[in-house]
Amino acid sequence: MKQFHLSAVQPEMMDIVQEFPKIFLELSDCVRYWTEKESTPENQACNLRFGFEHDLGWKEIVRGFCSEMQALCDEAAENGWYFQYKACIMKEKWGQFRPQGDYESDAHMPREVAREYMNRAEYIESKWENESYKVCEITGKEGKLYSGNWYKTLCEEKARELNYIN
Repeated sequence: MKQFHLSAVQPEMMDIVQEFPKIFLELSDCVRYWTEKESTPENQACNLRFGFEHDLGWKEIVRGFCSEMQALCDEAAENGWYFQYKACIMKEKWGQFRPQGDYESDAHMPREVAREYMNRAEYIESKWENESYKVCEITGKEGKLYSGNWYKTLCEEKARELNYIN
């Protein structure tokens, strides 16, 4: 599987990629370097390293995260600043949604303004990471964190099916 290639994105998640092009399709400098090195045409590239590295039940978690993050970036633009989140990794870790990305900003943005936007972005990340503990990663139904061979946020039905509970 090629890194940063649209073919790695699950078909069921493509609507989110298209809904938030600034986050997923407008390539970060790092990804642009990588795709040029690999000779990946820009129209086949995206900022996600290997697509979405979690199950489809968190689709609305991803949508909520991206919606709030892009609203913050749009607010910065309305205030005359460039501040843009570029997703690199959206994965599951320890049963939790973990977004990771690059923040691009104006070089001339005052430090205190940049810090304010970063603090707000970190709050958005934390909020949606915590929300993921309430949603089954597989079904999107109400869920909770289970531990077994692996930490996983599941609804009761999937927890039973996967032997996290009897």
